[in-house]
Amino acid sequence: MVVGYVVNQYDLTIRDVFNVESYTIEGDIDYEGKSTVYVARKPIIDEKDFIMLKNNGESFFVGTCESVDNVDGEELHTIHVLEKENIFDQKIIIDADNEALKSSTGVEDFIKACIVDNFINSDDALLNLTYLEVNTITHTPVLAKVSTDRGIFNLKTYIANVMQNYGVFCEFDFETTPGKLIINIRKKAQNVLKIDALSTDVDNYVENYQVDVLAKFTVLWKQPDTTDDETGVVTKVGETRVLNYYLKNDRSVTTDKNDPDRAKGANDIEFIETDDMNEVIELVSNAFKSNSYKHSIELNVYDKSVIYPRDELYVGHECSIKTKARGVKDTIITRVAYSNDSGYISLKFGNLAVKLIEKLRKERA
Repeated sequence: MVVGYVVNQYDLTIRDVFNVESYTIEGDIDYEGKSTVYVARKPIIDEKDFIMLKNNGESFFVGTCESVDNVDGEELHTIHVLEKENIFDQKIIIDADNEALKSSTGVEDFIKACIVDNFINSDDALLNLTYLEVNTITHTPVLAKVSTDRGIFNLKTYIANVMQNYGVFCEFDFETTPGKLIINIRKKAQNVLKIDALSTDVDNYVENYQVDVLAKFTVLWKQPDTTDDETGVVTKVGETRVLNYYLKNDRSVTTDKNDPDRAKGANDIEFIETDDMNEVIELVSNAFKSNSYKHSIELNVYDKSVIYPRDELYVGHECSIKTKARGVKDTIITRVAYSNDSGYISLKFGNLAVKLIEKLRKERA
């Protein structure tokens, strides 16, 4: 039997316990998944309280309450649930010292500092979530600057981008320490999950393509100006260069405009000011990775599959799919959805790999 728990958003105490009639769970790579839980009575619950579902005492889902409704004449109440990462769906001001941690120590340390400064030890004690405990398990230096709007960015969006681009996950642990929500931030060591679309455990295989992909990316790269430390006067204007990168049909990237295997598509241009070529490389890499969303694969996996264990089917897991007609595709899981009575887990894949950083570094060598 599946049992649901309402966990107070302010102190993690249990507010209510209820039997679950049915449920549909959805996880999304941008943390935009929306799940539904159906119950016989309206539980004691407020918006943003946590919902925890357990099956035979084992927790298998945690989210935050968006709303509860009941249509006249219907017996069941519907709890609409957002992904738990939405507790960080908040705009914050970037701190220069914190951002420096990203390249000097690791992006995990930057995320931790953002959580500590804005959600645990902010200057507004009433809003602080003092039950949070954040640990950095790995340290992955990242040079790419945080994209902000006049120094403001959304932390949930940034955490989602870091998972997609660098394989760094924020893992939530509600149960190890009573009264604490422990968040471990780590770059997850992953074995590539190999999926055969022709397997008997796979059903409803669909490939979706869009032809309007980014095929040319131009970087306007400016070296920082040199200024006099005492007067602040510019003594040397930094050089500005125009760099062009082109997508090939095999999804690799070239700097050769005349490459006969160039792909057709859209073009884009961005400006960056830095003295580090590695930052330019990361900017280009992230731009071409966006092409992943122009091609996606959808399929269902038998929920009791031995070949594809359920705990391996999570958003952000790197995969290699042997397709029905187009060979092997390198990708990651971008959406997971299942319900209590479907018998299958619905998966969506995107982010087909572009091996860009390694290629550019070889060209520079």
